[in-house]
Amino acid sequence: MRFNNDNQGGQVLVPVGNREHLCTQISPTCGSACPGYGPASADLNDDFRMDGVIKAVNDLDANGNTPLGESLATAVRYFQQESTIYHGTDYTLSKEWDPYFFNKDLNLDCTLAVDEGEYAVCSRGYVIILTDGEPTSDDGIPGWVPNYSDGGNDGTKRLDDVSRYSHITDLVPADRNHDGNDYYFSTVENFLNIYPVFTFGQGGDLLKSTARNGGFTDKNGDNRPNTTAEETAAAEQEKEWDFDGDGEPDNYFEAESGADIEASLIAALSDILKRAASGTAASIISGSRQGAGAIFQALFFPEMVEPNGTKTVAWTGFLHALFTDDHGNICEDSNGNKILDIPGDNIIQLYWNDAEGATKVRFYTSRLPDGKPDETSLVNVGENMVYDITPLWEAGKLLSDIPDGNITTQRTYSLATGGRHIFTWVDSDNDGA
Repeated sequence: MRFNNDNQGGQVLVPVGNREHLCTQISPTCGSACPGYGPASADLNDDFRMDGVIKAVNDLDANGNTPLGESLATAVRYFQQESTIYHGTDYTLSKEWDPYFFNKDLNLDCTLAVDEGEYAVCSRGYVIILTDGEPTSDDGIPGWVPNYSDGGNDGTKRLDDVSRYSHITDLVPADRNHDGNDYYFSTVENFLNIYPVFTFGQGGDLLKSTARNGGFTDKNGDNRPNTTAEETAAAEQEKEWDFDGDGEPDNYFEAESGADIEASLIAALSDILKRAASGTAASIISGSRQGAGAIFQALFFPEMVEPNGTKTVAWTGFLHALFTDDHGNICEDSNGNKILDIPGDNIIQLYWNDAEGATKVRFYTSRLPDGKPDETSLVNVGENMVYDITPLWEAGKLLSDIPDGNITTQRTYSLATGGRHIFTWVDSDNDGA
């Protein structure tokens, strides 16, 4: 994305897309998803070519002013797939360009393949602002952006207002309509996280405000970032944007050289990957609404360090079973006897550690009379990882315990004899049966 030459907003040069079809030429006559920036070759064996993206960047020249707020507003509307603000050519409204439409595929005649792709029901977006200065010629902010008085800039430079709007607004509401059809989007809000990178300068107050407003973790639900004074005084679990304690937003970067720019972009992308760490919703089976039962939870992580600290593994995950007690606490099987013991089995709580960018676990060894965890019984605070939990069972371990000679053996479904039983279904005629 770049600024428009007439200083009115910005233009999306390359659409957000899945790797296999991003700016990839489908046939010699089809071109790419981003006309003018597709690769010259029609070799489909190379399933991921960044030629178009690289060419779009290399073709940029330095001229005009810096309408950052208007450009970010354009990005917001692009993610929403709503009509353009400044120019009709700023982006395209289509499934091929929709950032929330995944697994796009095209026919050889350049039309979107039937039954190809799907809408992501919950997907957060990320915007990196790479700029050599604060906004200029940026007074055309749309009226739908509020002028926040509690931490935003009240002048004509309202980049931080747009940033907060993008960060607290569900850009894809659950009742969103596409192509005349209703698609259910998750009630989890689809918002943007903003990463300003101030190149060849320091002390960009508006850009720092933009980072605070576009990247804070809303711990108290007030839809605004802590003020600097509030953040300084906040306890670790109440901090919203300065988790490393350096007084600056953790999603704000400055760079004075080419090497600094590279390092800042890598740091921003690394933080984006950490924020992408996810745990799926858990399913609870219980004899009654408040009775004890079991919880089955799937978690995956973009990157994890093995317990010995010597090897990093990408995209690893867990599928495990845990206990729930009569008070709704999640408990591990601390002594490994496959029975919920009270006292005995620790209460556990999974939480996101902002300072380390990692999912951690709290272990409580005792309960209060009302069944709540006893805060004084916390052990190894800040040190426990997901792999420190003792579950009823963990699917990965069960699979790894199968001898190599039996790995292809399908066990009898009704017998709990160990091994695996795989269900599969191929609907080759697409009739749903």
